Amino acid sequence: MNPLDLKRLYELIYAAIEGHSTPEQFCALKQMLREHPQAVGHYIDFMSILCKIRSAEYFKNKPDQELFDRQFWGMMSQHEKSAPAIEAVKEGPDQSPVQLIDLEYNKIPRKISFSTVISFAAIAAAILFVVSFMYFVPDPSRLEVATLTDSISAQWANQNSSSQTGDRLLADGKSMILREGLVELQFDTNAQVVIEAPAEFQILAEDRIGLQYGKVYAIVPREATGFSVYTQNGKVIDFGTEFGVHASPTHETFLHVIRGKTMLIAGGQSDKKNSVEVGAGAAKRVSGISGAISDIHCNESLFVRAIDSASKFIWRGQAAINLADLVGGGNGLGTGRQDYGIGIETGTLSESTLYVNGYGIRNQKPWTSFCPVSKIPGIDGIFIPDGSPEPAVVSSQGHVFDKCPDTNAYWCSPIINGSKTINDDFDLMINNIRYGTPENPAIFMHANIGITFDLQAIRSLLPDGVQPGRFTAIAAAPVPYKDITSYFDVWIAVDGQVRFSKTGITAPQNFPIDVALTEQDRFLSLVVTEGKAGRENQGNAYDWCFFCRPELILDMD
Repeated sequence: MNPLDLKRLYELIYAAIEGHSTPEQFCALKQMLREHPQAVGHYIDFMSILCKIRSAEYFKNKPDQELFDRQFWGMMSQHEKSAPAIEAVKEGPDQSPVQLIDLEYNKIPRKISFSTVISFAAIAAAILFVVSFMYFVPDPSRLEVATLTDSISAQWANQNSSSQTGDRLLADGKSMILREGLVELQFDTNAQVVIEAPAEFQILAEDRIGLQYGKVYAIVPREATGFSVYTQNGKVIDFGTEFGVHASPTHETFLHVIRGKTMLIAGGQSDKKNSVEVGAGAAKRVSGISGAISDIHCNESLFVRAIDSASKFIWRGQAAINLADLVGGGNGLGTGRQDYGIGIETGTLSESTLYVNGYGIRNQKPWTSFCPVSKIPGIDGIFIPDGSPEPAVVSSQGHVFDKCPDTNAYWCSPIINGSKTINDDFDLMINNIRYGTPENPAIFMHANIGITFDLQAIRSLLPDGVQPGRFTAIAAAPVPYKDITSYFDVWIAVDGQVRFSKTGITAPQNFPIDVALTEQDRFLSLVVTEGKAGRENQGNAYDWCFFCRPELILDMD
């Protein structure tokens, strides 16, 4: 072996002993020991010297320590004395035998050299270590350390090495190139990462991922503290955090810390290292040229934090879930269709835009109980509120609206995401803000109707620790239509129990709604019923109610 190879071998051995070896270094050490016979000898010498150094202090402090007791050496010498003679054959043409040698046990006590025994023990230990190292220690490049738990529109550069949901991933350090889409990985340590294309990354260990370029968002629980993201010119070590790392093709590294704190270490393998602690709400940039660390603005919506392929849920840290978007068939984050909605007859999403001109068609109750809405995640179902003869069922779990008033059980229109349901030139304006648009959404509901949202289903889409904390909206009764006064009531129920109500509403009028929610709350119901005054006059004619910006405000502490 040349001096450079020998230097490299010692560096790899020392890294393995001290526990600093990366999977690549570990594999390189094994390869050198297998391919270079001289490497094994150097390995044993290195281990022998190390054992002597580490054992010297022990024997220095205990000079009278016996390595083996005198009884042991006596037994060995007695065996030597009584052992049968060995006949040795003399080489030569005559092949004449050599005289038998009778060994006598020398009664003089032997003086054992501590250094000799230490060397013997060290070499034996080193040989045993080499055998164990080569054949019994698991190869880290074959260890499964993570699972691909979900993906949305994932397209891999190499189809042969692409991964599917449920696949186990090896810590082999091989590059995985994600051309399009998103993937979610769950490490065995419970650290979770979402990777956004285009990206090239490597699984290095159960607590390490390499990122050549792309975006990675990591959610690291307490038990996985120490999880690290390596880039070409930096390393981010977590201290129980949520953080995002963006590595650019120009070798720049951007760190945005959302929760907790991290340690950012700038500099490549051969560069001088520079480290800084980065806490929640802070962000840093590592220059791709100089490696210098500088402050930047923390962008909390830059990274995808959670995905759900079933509902196409892509969460970038938004503070609220839009319930009008759910009514339009979306995931609550803007994917719903404007002016689409839920048909009362079937409880299914409409196939085209919906309009209600004037009074609409007055229909009787189409079903006898709760109607599930199975095709829209986050919506449990719809119902016709009527307190007679029995309380209305408002959820798939049988919750009842115990304070539901008696109504005529008529309904007049679908539930719609938007405000253009009345006519094309209608504008829903509140305090000079137009509602019923993608920017300021609204749910249109005509008495008598109710809709129930499944809070548990919505929670399941969000990361741990993030949940709906409040429901807020502005309930609005627009200007009277054709000078006909409308009368209606608004109810907000949680698991069938009324949390908010306002009765005797007439147009024009608007008022805020703010309902606190807890982790135990399962179903949120929005209900519009005909007002008592209206029932005594024209029934539920023109009882139009808009829930403007109906949102679940998320707690993210």
